[in-house]
Amino acid sequence: MGYPPAVHQAAGGVAEASHVTVADALARMRAHAFSHRQLLEDVARDILTQQLRLEEDRDSPPG
Repeated sequence: MGYPPAVHQAAGGVAEASHVTVADALARMRAHAFSHRQLLEDVARDILTQQLRLEEDRDSPPG
């Protein structure tokens, strides 16, 4: 796919931590980015810097 390497790295980490496929992890990342009005690359950066853990995320908008 045409994603930057950081997105693929983050998806691999989410897949491992959540015990899901990489495709499912990427879908969760994309859903999180959309629902929080963020860029996918920003979500990936937050995952890689351990500021965001999707396995604990409820994917609900802030507020």
